[in-house]
Amino acid sequence: MLRAINKKIIVFAGLITLVLCISGCGNNKTKTVLVEGNAEQNNEDTVQESGDVSDTDIGTFSQSDLAELEEIESQADVVTVYVCGAVVAPGVYELSATSIKRDALNKAGGFAEGASNTYVNLAEPVYQGEKIYFPYEAELEPDYSPLDEQEDAQGDDSHKININTATKDELMTLSGIGESKALDIITYREEHGGFDSIEEIMNINGIKEGVYNKIKDNIVVD
Repeated sequence: MLRAINKKIIVFAGLITLVLCISGCGNNKTKTVLVEGNAEQNNEDTVQESGDVSDTDIGTFSQSDLAELEEIESQADVVTVYVCGAVVAPGVYELSATSIKRDALNKAGGFAEGASNTYVNLAEPVYQGEKIYFPYEAELEPDYSPLDEQEDAQGDDSHKININTATKDELMTLSGIGESKALDIITYREEHGGFDSIEEIMNINGIKEGVYNKIKDNIVVD
């Protein structure tokens, strides 16, 4: 009798253990499936968010960005050159990037009197920052010397600035003389009855030996 009861207890305990094991495994599987499902949902959300960024941000430009791009493109189509020598109006000019030297000459007003009109190849293209010099015919003569021309100019007082009579604008053409110094020169000569020598200009505040040496060959007193 006792042996039969023990057998029933053992069988009952085994059934309980089996039920508990089955129940635990089922819960774990459910949890695993739920986690995997959440992961898939999270991945879909991430993909959706990435798609939103791509659709709204990529390839979008503001008005200022477009204006800057247009300015860069327009600048790329323009070159700046310095035209000098035997031309009517020497200076710095902007030209189309496809221009030739004939276009630069036309911008500067054409040839000046006495210019050599065959020395520069007018069909050559221009490039950014180029200095285009058109010589005079006299410069191309075998015995021509720029030093001779410079000495002649220095010996001719008609090309120099008379600091006793020059206007403010004329004085401002001198190296190192701005509007303030030009007005000081005029005030000084009015107060002192004019300059007696060109060296006297160094009495002006701000005009010392350095400035004087730059302008002494270009000024006279009368």
